[in-house]
Amino acid sequence: MTSFHVAIARDQGFFVRNGLDMTVQQLSASDVQALPVGASTQIAQALIAGQIDAGVLSPPFTQQLVEKGFHVHTGPDIINLPSSGLASSVQVLQKSPELVRTTLDAVLDAIVWARSRPDDAIDYFAKAYDLSPTVAKAAYEQQMAALHFSWSQDELEGAVQRAVEEAKSNKKPAFADIYDMTTFNELVKAKGLG
Repeated sequence: MTSFHVAIARDQGFFVRNGLDMTVQQLSASDVQALPVGASTQIAQALIAGQIDAGVLSPPFTQQLVEKGFHVHTGPDIINLPSSGLASSVQVLQKSPELVRTTLDAVLDAIVWARSRPDDAIDYFAKAYDLSPTVAKAAYEQQMAALHFSWSQDELEGAVQRAVEEAKSNKKPAFADIYDMTTFNELVKAKGLG
């Protein structure tokens, strides 16, 4: 789930349709705002400071907030939604395809390393993000469980189509205009991840 999904839920009336009774809560539709707060670090800080009521964030910040008494209502292990990846401009892909390949290769190597050495990965995560061992382990486990390398083109096309429909857009983007999975799929297969 991303702030994009929250904005759609607000703008398309899904909060009201799904039972958020604005009159009982003494809220108007404008009280539900998708704020471009920034990275998970900033969202966590804003939640702790009481500046926002809810936020969409990623591990390890979800686990840190739980440790501080917050409640996490969903996560990547609950919602089967492709919501992150590596993006580049068409120009970069055309001018420097090896840069894209090398970057993807390095990230996938890090995933292979983390999966094969969980204790080292958890220790690294704890030190890199200044986490307690418990939070680091929970964040690691959530990240590893959420990693999917088997998205089919049909599933991704369906996700794109749902986003276009929800945005009430007349555009019908071709899958190839949004995703170029060629290099990724080659690397995933070569590393035995798919």
